[in-house]
Amino acid sequence: MSWPDYTMEDLDDPYSPAGNAMRALGAKDPFCLERLLTALDDFTGTSLVSADRLSPAKSNPGGNEVYLVPQRYALGSRPDSAAVVLVDHLREHISFPEINEKLGLAPQYSADWTRIHQLAHTLAP
Repeated sequence: MSWPDYTMEDLDDPYSPAGNAMRALGAKDPFCLERLLTALDDFTGTSLVSADRLSPAKSNPGGNEVYLVPQRYALGSRPDSAAVVLVDHLREHISFPEINEKLGLAPQYSADWTRIHQLAHTLAP
């Protein structure tokens, strides 16, 4: 599944939370930003290959779906940046409710994972 015709939140907009987060990430670690942008670009073209659906458990082509980009396993060997992506099928719009500068699978990130899952279930119950 891909969404080439969907509108997308502008990640270059310095007045949006996602745009601010991307600017901050680029200032701290431009290579990390580049990896995240590549993952997001891959997601918009081949979503089922490059993301984990966080909510709902099954595909919901008539409502909202929340994904984590890149896939969770990619964060296993080394923490990296990640984005929570909201796909609103009714509005045909993709937005980025949360950009994480560093996310991993180690126990020190468990609070982040809890928060991300809560956000996902709020956006796409």
